[in-house]
Amino acid sequence: MLQTYNLAGTVIYYDSDKKVIARYPSKSNLLLKGADNSLYFGMTSNSDVDKIFCKIFSVSNIKKIQDLKYDLSFCGEIVEVFININAEGQIQVRFNNDGTIGRILNKYEDAEHEKIDFTKMLLVVDFSHNEIRVKNPAIFKL
Repeated sequence: MLQTYNLAGTVIYYDSDKKVIARYPSKSNLLLKGADNSLYFGMTSNSDVDKIFCKIFSVSNIKKIQDLKYDLSFCGEIVEVFININAEGQIQVRFNNDGTIGRILNKYEDAEHEKIDFTKMLLVVDFSHNEIRVKNPAIFKL
């Protein structure tokens, strides 16, 4: 069951035991060119966020998550994802290559054969099953 944590108006969803994190993509995440290819999950200076990420990645120090690389499955494709701590101390799940989030979500929309407002859908990153999922929060167990 996912838990929530509010970061000054942005809610992150997580299950530390199942190694899952989720959040709503921003409009800039959805662009195909010039996109922000990172999902932000708070600052390393926030002790609650620090604990969540240390538990998800089984590390004792938040700095040990820097540059972790995962190949995650989404819609029949492998997506290269890095865990990053940027210069400002923000924890990022960074999708490799410009426009990746927008491109893979367009592919998902095509597979579903319907128009989807992804700003209202959770982008779920599951590190234990090495996959990315899209979930409607109305039917998602929170």
